[in-house]
Amino acid sequence: NSYQLDDFLLEQLEDISPECQSFKCDVVHYAHQHAARIFVDFMNATSMREGVEVVGHELSHAFSELNFCTCGREFFRAIFRAAPFYNANALYTMTDRETG
Repeated sequence: NSYQLDDFLLEQLEDISPECQSFKCDVVHYAHQHAARIFVDFMNATSMREGVEVVGHELSHAFSELNFCTCGREFFRAIFRAAPFYNANALYTMTDRETG
């Protein structure tokens, strides 16, 4: 049971335009390839400034590698449309909906 991938969120993600459907996979692949290094670089930062620079550099790299200007906008719009329902969805998932 994933709170992030509930039915409503999945419906919102399915409504993303056909040319941007692969963006979801591209983001996951990007995270799979880079997340560990980003985390270590951030944790190894010796100051807040250096940590912010790591985040800024990584965001710039992600924006240049992925199609954030169009597809990223659609993706995050779908995520934020589902966000108000997150707590209710988590509670619904945590309760035993089978026994009603």
